Amino acid sequence: MESREKKKRCFVISPIGLEGSETREHADDVFEYIIKPALIECNIEPIRSDHVREPGKISESMFNEILNDDFCIAVLTDFNPNVFYELAIAQASLKPVIILLKKGQELPFDIHDLRCVYYDLKIRAVLNNEYKVQIIDFIKGLEKISWKVKPPWGDNNYSQSEFKMFIQSTDFGNPDKWMSILKGASNNFDIMGISLAPWRKHYDFIDTILAKAKSGCKVRILIMHPDNPCLQELINDDSSESRKFEETSRKIKDMFKFFSGVTDQNIQVRQIFRGCPHYQITRSNNLLVSISYLYSRNTEFSPLIECTPDSGLYSLFLNEFESLWNANE
Repeated sequence: MESREKKKRCFVISPIGLEGSETREHADDVFEYIIKPALIECNIEPIRSDHVREPGKISESMFNEILNDDFCIAVLTDFNPNVFYELAIAQASLKPVIILLKKGQELPFDIHDLRCVYYDLKIRAVLNNEYKVQIIDFIKGLEKISWKVKPPWGDNNYSQSEFKMFIQSTDFGNPDKWMSILKGASNNFDIMGISLAPWRKHYDFIDTILAKAKSGCKVRILIMHPDNPCLQELINDDSSESRKFEETSRKIKDMFKFFSGVTDQNIQVRQIFRGCPHYQITRSNNLLVSISYLYSRNTEFSPLIECTPDSGLYSLFLNEFESLWNANE
């Protein structure tokens, strides 16, 4: 089973317990006599949380291993809550997981169909490599399906390929990345937000949006109305910027004037007087980007979601835009 490819890595999710405890002794025995021999024979590097020597929080190391390693082995013996938490993270991350459970215990109903090796630590079974062979067989099975597994919720929900999330919107990309959404639009281009001021900074915004409109692309711009009663509540005046509400109102008026000056029959501009936008939305017919409006932080530091039309999120955000657009006709 050895390969010239980069050595794969397996994160072992396991109850660990205090040093010298029965839990630690059992975990070490399972790791040393069952798991590790199987992985070494498959040329796979095994790692457990307490083996990580890098600085930082234990929880951060655990997340990093689960998200970046090739697959996981989870020892569910005695049903440790931390183990089930880590198992859930692995499943949600679409990581292949092999389950180990001590003989005499039963898998809970929700995970009863996962790959499972029922083991004990009797000398004869360990010396005969009984459980080691079972783990190797499971690994061979994962190799046959190219280490890809279906999400535990089935095929009726989002897959990771349908959307991306960025903790803060500045991680999405530079101004050229935003302009690429407009340049990639063919039939539709929508933007919605409180002031949408950053669009004015793009040197080729006006030329590009007019060219798109003249080619038949429908452009809709939905900007906040300065007299919307929700505006005051959306702005955190306790922030470091003084007179933020007055500045935002002035910026909205300037941007409405700017957008209204971009004239073409395929370009429409409306202001939100009814309803409250909770997101800044940029949408073309093949991509939608949404930034949450958070009271606690500025927009550039708020989370961003990028999604494609085959995602349910795309439809959800588009419906929000349509509702506010129609409410302010």
